[in-house]
Amino acid sequence: MGCSPTYLEDAKEAPKDMSPSDAPRDGAPPDVLFPLGVQCGQPLCSVGQVCCYSPQIAYCATSCPDGGIITAVLACDGPEDCSGNPCCVVLKSSTTAACTQGSGECEHQFRGRQGGGQSRVCHVDGDCTAGIPNTSAVRCCTMKWLKMRICVTKAEADSGGSEFDCS
Repeated sequence: MGCSPTYLEDAKEAPKDMSPSDAPRDGAPPDVLFPLGVQCGQPLCSVGQVCCYSPQIAYCATSCPDGGIITAVLACDGPEDCSGNPCCVVLKSSTTAACTQGSGECEHQFRGRQGGGQSRVCHVDGDCTAGIPNTSAVRCCTMKWLKMRICVTKAEADSGGSEFDCS
């Protein structure tokens, strides 16, 4: 099953319903440790805002401009922003992160920074297997170039020295 984000206009706008889910997920701490909103450099974007990100600048807005230096539009940074459903990051010419409709969505199809693909955004390993316990993406690691934690396979984690930090 592919990633079915609930964003508008290719994630140019934030999802409208990002209510909290405070129940622990597969051993994950309660979402109170991960506040609602998207971490965007130093600021935390409010519910209803997205993070417009590039290596040079990151800022919060209700939508991001097309083109220019913006390389990522992030409407979520974990399941706490998505009513407990996965936050799915899609990597292609521009990167988007948006909420999915159900717990079993956003299966791992990552082909590296240059190859693109998709994976779940996570805070802990339990975010990777919630709703799809047989997934091969079981490790929650920081994607170095985007400073975002995503689910990766054990092989990607073990060989991802330049792309991932799994400590």
